[in-house]
Amino acid sequence: ARAAAPARAAAPARAAAPAAADEGGPADGSPGAMLADLPPELLAAVLRSMRLSDIGHLAYASRPLLGAVEAALQLRAQDGKDPLPRLPACEESWAPFLLRLDRLRAPTVVAAGDRHCLFVDSERRLLSCGFDSQHRAVLGHAHDLTSGGPPSLRLPVPSPVPAAAGLRVSGVAAGAVHSLLVTEGGVVYSWGSSKFGALGHGVDCDGRKVERQFEPRRVEALAGVRVVMVAASPSHGGWGLDYSHSLAVADDGAVFSWGAGKDSRLGHGSSNDVHTPRRIDALKKQRIASVAAGENHSVALSNEGRVYSWGSGRWGQLGHGSLRNARLPRAVDALRDVWVCSVACGCYHNLALAWEGGVYSWGP
Repeated sequence: ARAAAPARAAAPARAAAPAAADEGGPADGSPGAMLADLPPELLAAVLRSMRLSDIGHLAYASRPLLGAVEAALQLRAQDGKDPLPRLPACEESWAPFLLRLDRLRAPTVVAAGDRHCLFVDSERRLLSCGFDSQHRAVLGHAHDLTSGGPPSLRLPVPSPVPAAAGLRVSGVAAGAVHSLLVTEGGVVYSWGSSKFGALGHGVDCDGRKVERQFEPRRVEALAGVRVVMVAASPSHGGWGLDYSHSLAVADDGAVFSWGAGKDSRLGHGSSNDVHTPRRIDALKKQRIASVAAGENHSVALSNEGRVYSWGSGRWGQLGHGSLRNARLPRAVDALRDVWVCSVACGCYHNLALAWEGGVYSWGP
């Protein structure tokens, strides 16, 4: 049975799946051919258990399996595992579309902060370079800053972070004065400095707030949550007052925020600081695919291609047509007819990439 498309979705058109031998038909002995010999119900059950990226690759490799792939995607949607987004009018089937979308939303493997950069190499190791000091501790090289050496550190080339050895890193985020990583297993680590809770470690055993972390440390408050993406806020004013905040997206589309709450940038309806990750309740009805952090505002992109923003609107960076702040996430109505597949934030402006290739910007 096919799952009903989401309420905002256009009725998808389905491509025919010819079973010619020269396209991987049952007679050629390929893996696709062997799978095609399975009963339809069993084949759909096999495919629905695969990773989304593998399903997409299979659809590209063997056209005779396209129909079964589409059926498997419908079953996954029924399970709530991967709700199907709205299919753009120019697309004929979900499989290749979802594969390309998955690539566009892949975790960031290069991130630039104010004075440092983070990298993830082909072996999933974390590397960092740039300028560091005991005040910031953004590079994660604790020994070089705390072993009696100079109070600052300059790494002109990317260098492996010793404390992250053994971690298989999938994504990174570099803020003004703190850094984040997420592993392939969905675990979040943070380091750097933050007076307002952007590290997410709450308080130590002696009851003092954790304001500085010299090397990557696991964010225990997210234990049990499989995170797929993180974001850290930049700063136009340099180190300044360090009103930093952090965002994370879980594999079920839930969004968490923590850090400085000034201007309601955390999306919890107030300007209170939050020292450990807290779910944004206002987005519970949306399945969020990615997030981005500005200096004093935040942006989220749903699986349906809708953009939401909240926080300071002083420079028009929320896209709501006014300069008012938004205490809670609110849809950017100017993009309601645009299928957005990627978003990014500067300090006070935003960019959105549309599926058809158009780029939209707003802010000062």
